[in-house]
Amino acid sequence: MLRLARGLGAPGWLALLLALLALTPANLIYQLFNGLETSLALATMVWALVALSDTHYPGWLPWILGSLPFLRPELIVVAGLFGLYAVYLMWRESRSDFVPTLLKFGSQVVMSAAPWLILHTIETGSPIPATIGAKKAYFAEGCGPPTWKKGAVLVSLHRATRELGVWLAPLVLLLRTSIGRLLLVFAAVFFASYDINFPGALGHYELRYMYVLEPMLIWGLLSTLFDRLPAIRVVSRGLLVLLGLQAVFSVPRAMELSLGVRDFALRDLAGVAAWANENLPLDSRVMVHDAGYFAYASDFELVDLVGLKTPKNAAIHREMTLASCGQQRPAAVSRIAAEGGASHFVLLAGWDRAFGIVRGLQGQGWQPVLIRDGGRYGYHVLELRRAPAEDPAKMPQR
Repeated sequence: MLRLARGLGAPGWLALLLALLALTPANLIYQLFNGLETSLALATMVWALVALSDTHYPGWLPWILGSLPFLRPELIVVAGLFGLYAVYLMWRESRSDFVPTLLKFGSQVVMSAAPWLILHTIETGSPIPATIGAKKAYFAEGCGPPTWKKGAVLVSLHRATRELGVWLAPLVLLLRTSIGRLLLVFAAVFFASYDINFPGALGHYELRYMYVLEPMLIWGLLSTLFDRLPAIRVVSRGLLVLLGLQAVFSVPRAMELSLGVRDFALRDLAGVAAWANENLPLDSRVMVHDAGYFAYASDFELVDLVGLKTPKNAAIHREMTLASCGQQRPAAVSRIAAEGGASHFVLLAGWDRAFGIVRGLQGQGWQPVLIRDGGRYGYHVLELRRAPAEDPAKMPQR
């Protein structure tokens, strides 16, 4: 952010102020630590803007573009738009050297993407990140009624509007620059994609998926602070003052959220892992849907219910849950538990309320036994037992 502000003409003291201000939209301070790919995507987006706007860094652009789609799949749209814009600039600046420059640019993009492609294929069997695809298959919202899907998107947008406040104003300023207009195109594609495929995700995890759009708002402000039109400069600098005032209220709220989630992690995430380490047999195979911390804090063999870390399970949800618009989710979960040899299940209480997972397992012939009660908001631990098969000899005869 410092480099972006300096490249756009801000003196050192103002660049520092702007870099600090860029941490204040909604709950951005919290989101920097809410999922590793969120902070990586935000950082890479900002460096892509630096490479496009700062003459000291243009050679970085192809290397950044090659990485963007592997941090968040929807960023392939940003990579494509910025790449086309860079090609246009090459054509405009030097048509005589256009072909060799284009070939060099393209080869650098490919070289940047190659390690990601290879590692993803080796680790997951898919050359591109499969996480959002796995979630789409499990939640199976893409086949829902169009009115419900649009309603889900509007609910999340309304919540985002309330949290962003004055930070929404720079959206208008994006129309002033070519890069800003490209970012608006990305936002339109982003929301259309989620509306079609996974509308409910926009509201997940304190609106986490939408935070990849926040560099747009920052660009809208920074790119117009020193605009050649006095009226634009006045508007942009007036917004700067208002955003500073809003930060007095927004930053404490974001810190309160961060501390609350930290307490949840210490109490519930660490708590269930410690309990499992002390009480479950070492050879237990544990089914989980929130694998990150539990995988870090324990050595059990895990079965990922959704398929983020167990890709073959995502294929089961595509085959059954998504294909049936969610009707076959209990059967898919039962199959995953059986094929994975799960002996225990770590389940967030809220997920059970949302999806009726325990009831679904019971309907599929399981007898889940609660051995740790996580309360209304914590993690339950269940022992998974198969219901005994009926003895044909004891069945009533006709």
